[in-house]
Amino acid sequence: MNNLFEQSVDRHAQIIWDYMQLSTPLEKVECMIVLGSNDPRVAETAARLLQDDWAKYAIYTGAVGRGTHGLYGTSEAEYFARYALDAGVDSSRIFIEPQATNTGDNFRFSIEMLEEKSLSPNSFLLVQKNYMCRRAYATFRVHYPTEKVVLACPELTYLNYPYQHIDKTLFINTLVGDLQRMWLYAEKGYQIVQDIPQEVMDAYLRLVQMGFDKQLA
Repeated sequence: MNNLFEQSVDRHAQIIWDYMQLSTPLEKVECMIVLGSNDPRVAETAARLLQDDWAKYAIYTGAVGRGTHGLYGTSEAEYFARYALDAGVDSSRIFIEPQATNTGDNFRFSIEMLEEKSLSPNSFLLVQKNYMCRRAYATFRVHYPTEKVVLACPELTYLNYPYQHIDKTLFINTLVGDLQRMWLYAEKGYQIVQDIPQEVMDAYLRLVQMGFDKQLA
């Protein structure tokens, strides 16, 4: 990318990044749900939160997705849970759900696991990638309309998010695709409706015009 083009991309992508993040002040809860992905910094964050007892127990959820095929050698849930176990978190506080392949399944299968274990938490902490937090919240609310929910993500900025196997081009394509799913999935009933400011939609359309359309549905 030439300098002027890259500056324009960054300007529009930053707008979407800022919108897609959704964080809340930390509060202690009963159940943490850690959503698997291709970003193990989420696992590092979740491990620290469990060590500090922000949740009584955690469900790690995620199969092998498109972005993690051949990456971990196991399911996202199992790989992420290792971070907490290696940090000394008691295994009795960790439940692993290795079948979910999308955000809806993350919550559906987690709910099934809670029911199997006769657990009925009324407060949750969701741990997810920065730009997936709003989607995670919107999906969670379909299943738990009124329960207390807290959101946490790694302490990263737009500029330092890309790393290792998540290069900048893949990152921006995914950011654009996840924004599109905010309204597509709401229309299907997979998420609650979220207001999307015109500035965010304008940034989305501009990035699609610039060729960042590889992760569109």
